[in-house]
Amino acid sequence: MEVKILEAARQLIADEGYHNFSMRGIAQKSGIHLKSLQYYFRTKQEMLTSVVNYTIEKYYFEIYDKMFAEKRAITSRERFAVMLDHLLADLSDPFTARLFPELWALASHDDDVAAALDLFYVRHIASIEKMVVVLNPKLPADAALHRASLVAMMIEGLVLILGHGKKKRAEYAGLLTAAKETILRLVMLPMQNAPDGFVKLTPPIKSKTTRVTRSRKQ
Repeated sequence: MEVKILEAARQLIADEGYHNFSMRGIAQKSGIHLKSLQYYFRTKQEMLTSVVNYTIEKYYFEIYDKMFAEKRAITSRERFAVMLDHLLADLSDPFTARLFPELWALASHDDDVAAALDLFYVRHIASIEKMVVVLNPKLPADAALHRASLVAMMIEGLVLILGHGKKKRAEYAGLLTAAKETILRLVMLPMQNAPDGFVKLTPPIKSKTTRVTRSRKQ
């Protein structure tokens, strides 16, 4: 029953957006009474958190393992490429294209949404980080985490221009391929080197500042 409810909740978000995400709406979508729904999920926050957890387990982690086996992805690089292909293809999923942009906007003023979103990204980035560490074991721990975070956010950002329902523009042709190549280079880049054309970041120079006092006209 819980899986049926969670799938109904995902479908409701994909069809109508998070602004129509309600316990009553989910109950109707599931074909059950509201009290029966609240037996499994007492509040909207608990429901949302469960949807987020269910999504990352069912539509990411479980799919990774299945695709690794199907594509006979044995090497670490092959496994990373399979995961990357899935994440980029997921941009066209209506649930992904609808849910996450709405959560990004809501998270700034809704603590429940912010908590659910934070939970998702902690787990999502951690799964990418594990692969980065295997692919580039000489990276310091903080660098591996930073690169995994950049990979996740690069892909997330693409949903705004390549997500489900977005207008197809000629200038974006080949962008997914370019993103994949860029991400692979980023992950494999040795720590001591920087990509051609990039300047190594340095701490900002501290300068003395003079405080200016403005006089008010009387």
